[in-house]
Amino acid sequence: MVDINQKVSNLYPKLTKRMKLAAEYLLHNPLSFATKTAEKVAEEIGISETTVIRFCNELGYKRYGDFQSELREFLYDASNPIQHFRESKKDIGDVPLFHQQVMYKDIENIQRVAEQISESDFNKAIEKLLEADRILHAGLYQTGILAEWFSYNLEIIRGNSRVFRPDTIDAAIRINEMTTESVLVAFSFHRYALDTLWLAEELKEKGVFIIGITDSDMAPISEFADILFKIELPLLSTLDAIPPTFSLLNAISAALTVRAGNRNKPVIPSSTYRKKKQFL
Repeated sequence: MVDINQKVSNLYPKLTKRMKLAAEYLLHNPLSFATKTAEKVAEEIGISETTVIRFCNELGYKRYGDFQSELREFLYDASNPIQHFRESKKDIGDVPLFHQQVMYKDIENIQRVAEQISESDFNKAIEKLLEADRILHAGLYQTGILAEWFSYNLEIIRGNSRVFRPDTIDAAIRINEMTTESVLVAFSFHRYALDTLWLAEELKEKGVFIIGITDSDMAPISEFADILFKIELPLLSTLDAIPPTFSLLNAISAALTVRAGNRNKPVIPSSTYRKKKQFL
C-alpha cells in the first residue's frame, strides 16, 4: 500500500479528472478496491468501469485483478496491523494537539459506521438478544475486551450472558448449553482468530442465532452470521475499529435497556465474600 500510495502521488498530476476521482477514492477507501468488482467500485465513485480499469493500467497493472491481488496482499498480511494503524495516522502527522486530531478521527469513524448500520438488522438483533435464553460472546486477542465488556453489560441488563474462553475447562459446557433459542455474538476482526470461527461453525450447526461483528463483507465470519454488523474503515486496522465498535455496542446496550422495560429484571452484581461495600 505504501508503494501504491507513492505511485498514485507520482501519477496524480497527469491523470484525467475522472481518474483523479478514482485515485482519491483509492487513498481513502482501499478496502473497497480490494474486495469489490471494478463495476461496483465505479458505481460508488460515480465514474465508468472502464475508467477504473484504465486507472489501474496507469498504475502499472495489466488487469484490475492483478492490482486487486497486490492490494489484498498488503491489507490482509498478518504482519501489518501496526503498519495499518500507522498508515491511518499519517495524514495527521506531528501536529499540535495530536490527541485531539486522533479523537476527531475516531468521531469520523463512528459517524461512518453509524451510517453503514442497517436499522432493520439493528432492530432484529435487539429482539433476538432480548428473547434469547442465553447469550455467548466470542472474541480473542484485541477483540477480547469487546466480548468481555459487552457480556458484562448484557449480564446486568438481562442475565444469562457469558464469554466463551476456548482454553478453559468449561468451554465444552458453554457450547453444550446453547440451544436454538440462544445467541452467539462473535467478534471477528483481521486476523480472524480460528477459535471464534470454529465456534461459530459448530453453533450454526446447532441452530444458534449468530450476530457477527467484523470489518468486511469478505470476512470469514460472514459465512455463519445471521446478522452481520460491519465496522468497515478505509484500512483494516483493528486498533482503529475498536472505538466505533464500542460505540455500536453502547447503542445496542442502550436499546436493550429501553426496550426491555420490565421484561427482564436487571442483575446487579453483589459480593458475598465481603461485608464492605464495593463502590464509593
